[in-house]
Parts: sequence; C-alpha cells; structure tokens
Amino acid sequence: LEIIGATRRQLRDGTLWWHPLQPATYPQRVVASAGQFRRLGYCAPFEARYRRADGGYFWALVGIASLASATMEGVAFVLDVTAEREGRQALIESQRKFSTVFACSPSPMAIFETGTGIIVDVNPGFAQLAGIPAERLLGQDGRALALWDSIDQRAVAARMVRGEAVVNVPMRVRNASGELRHAL
Repeated sequence: LEIIGATRRQLRDGTLWWHPLQPATYPQRVVASAGQFRRLGYCAPFEARYRRADGGYFWALVGIASLASATMEGVAFVLDVTAEREGRQALIESQRKFSTVFACSPSPMAIFETGTGIIVDVNPGFAQLAGIPAERLLGQDGRALALWDSIDQRAVAARMVRGEAVVNVPMRVRNASGELRHAL
C-alpha cells in the first residue's frame, strides 16, 4: 500500500482497485499471470509497471498465491524494483559507451585477466601495434607474447596483469615482425 500511496482504509472499504493502477498499455505478462493464477492458484513472479496515487510510475516485482483452493484467501507480494531496473539500464548504457570507445579508439587498448595475464579483448589499435590479428591475440598469455622491449617494460606489463593502473607510461613494443614501436 505504501508503494502505491494508498491506505489500509481504502483496501478495507473496497475503494482500491488494481486495474486503475496499471498503465493504459496493459502488459501482456500481467494478463498471462492472471490466467495462470486462475488455473493454478498461483502465478510466477513477474515485473510490471504501475501507477502511484500521485500519478508517478514504478516498476514492481509481483507474486500471488492462494492459500486454499476453495476460498479467496491468499498471499501476494509487491516489491518496488524501480532502482534495480534503473541500475540495470544504467549499466547497459555504460557498457555500450565503453564498448564504443574501446572499439573506435585509435589508441592501443587491451583487457587482461587479472592475475593470469590472459588477453580477454583488444581493440584494433592494439592488434595493429602488436602486428597480430585480434582473434589470434584473444586467450593468449600477454606476458608470453614478447611484446615488451626491456625488463623495465616487462615489469610495467606485470603491473597491468596484477590489475594496477598504468597511465601515461612510455613503452617500446616489438611487434610480431620484430619492428620496434613506441606507445604511451
């Protein structure tokens, strides 16, 4: 009741109806769940968008089950999952942005598995710097590629593998044909 801005009195007096709380575009999942409830006496939890008394909307996780098949007694839950849903959307958007920057950046970038040094992903700039096609780099141990020109630079590479941030460190890298290239 608190979620939708209603009172126990409205519920007790029979002035609270579920249907007006639902948006005009009645979700098909809600219809299917109501049918499942009538047939089985319960419905699997589902997410749906509902209207609050103040006119705002929220996303809810809803579950319903009857306690006895011959009566109208039952139990239901309604959890406000708006924050979780918005968090998932924000994560998806963040991943999309990262993916775009990673793939389109001319700067060489690689993602290594922390601890093992296994290459998880590389952008075209890294593949070009290494002189190795991206698909051949994936799954390789980045430490075994012999890209780093000196012991000092191998130490910097080891820091990256441990998950430490390495920013603006000039590096000399040998590509697959042995050509020396400079990177930052």
